[in-house]
Amino acid sequence: MLVVLVSLALLTAAATTTYFARRTDRGPAPSAADREPTPAAPPRPVVLTYEVQGKGRAIITYTDPAQKSNVVLPDQPLPWRIELPRQVVDFAQVNARRTSSESAPWTSRIVVDGAEVCSQTLDLYINTGCQYLPPSS
Repeated sequence: MLVVLVSLALLTAAATTTYFARRTDRGPAPSAADREPTPAAPPRPVVLTYEVQGKGRAIITYTDPAQKSNVVLPDQPLPWRIELPRQVVDFAQVNARRTSSESAPWTSRIVVDGAEVCSQTLDLYINTGCQYLPPSS
């Protein structure tokens, strides 16, 4: 029994020594300022514009940040464009699906405050779409 107790005491001492040796190798413990994330700047409102260029007709689906849902517009003539009022945008997406046999190229675009942030042109496929996720501040 004495051998077991001595062995247990030695193992405990070795583990404690190893733990403190590793802890001091890492440098000082992080301060509270190092552990807390820096708060991000609040998102700024932007003017969001969606466009689908081409010929024919399309089913257009886009996100409206004010509605927090998708808007579906069936059988829209192309070209198509909408400019949404200034608002905070978490995510933007526009998709167009052909409803006619027109095979000319289509381009979908997202424009934020006058600057294009996404553009996709397709020649033969039936869908085109763009997505935009604003950078975190």
